[in-house]
Amino acid sequence: MSSQETSDKFPTFSLTGVRPNPNDVAITTAVSRLFKNDPKRVAIIVSNNSASHCWIKPKNDVSSTLGIKIQSAGGYYELRREDWHELVTGEWYIVGAGSVTIMTLELLEY
Repeated sequence: MSSQETSDKFPTFSLTGVRPNPNDVAITTAVSRLFKNDPKRVAIIVSNNSASHCWIKPKNDVSSTLGIKIQSAGGYYELRREDWHELVTGEWYIVGAGSVTIMTLELLEY
C-alpha cells in the first residue's frame, strides 16, 4: 500500500519519504518473529484488540514474564527511531497468552 492509498484501517496520509506497511498478524502461545531486521524502519506500532494479552521483545526469549506487555482490548505499543535509535530497526518477537490477532504498522523510509 502506498502512502496515498486508503485501506479500511488507515486514513489517507502522506509523510515525505516514509511509507506505511500495515498488517494483521495471528499470534499463538508459541514465540514468533513479529518484525524482521530492517534498517529502513523509522517506527512501529503494535495494537492488540483481542481478548488476550501479548508480549513483545527484541530477543526471541520473550514470555509472559519477560517482555513488554500489550494489554488486551485496545492496548498498544509504539517505538520511534528518533527516541529508541537502532532498537526500532532490529528483529522483534511476540508471544500471546492465547490466540491473539494484532495489528502492526511499520513506517519505512523509501
